[in-house]
Amino acid sequence: MRQCLPMPDSTLPVLESATLVREPVAPGVSGLEVADLEAWFLERGEPAFRGRQVLDAVWRSGATEPAAISTLSSGLRAALAADLRWDTMASTELVVSDAGRTEKALHRLHDDAAIESVLMHYPGGTDRRERNTL
Repeated sequence: MRQCLPMPDSTLPVLESATLVREPVAPGVSGLEVADLEAWFLERGEPAFRGRQVLDAVWRSGATEPAAISTLSSGLRAALAADLRWDTMASTELVVSDAGRTEKALHRLHDDAAIESVLMHYPGGTDRRERNTL
């Protein structure tokens, strides 16, 4: 565990007000509502039901890229790939410890935010069932 010690006020740097400029990040398809996708398709002259079709492909069929959605034309798949992100993580660093029973991950999102997760595996025994805690 890291320990953070307080710094005396005199050693704190003075930060000037600055504006952080980030490049626009395409929305992630897994975070869109069906109405958002329906509107996206309608703007392109396509029927609204295509929005549900895409989300079904992502959430029910496990499509991880537009090319996997064979019910769409190649032109629509290319447009989806250009306008939307199909992954939620930019990168993940994984550290395994405790003889493989603990997995710590630092997930970096496309907006540069970080999420830390810990997965703990508890083996079963004669008096308890196997379980995992995230």
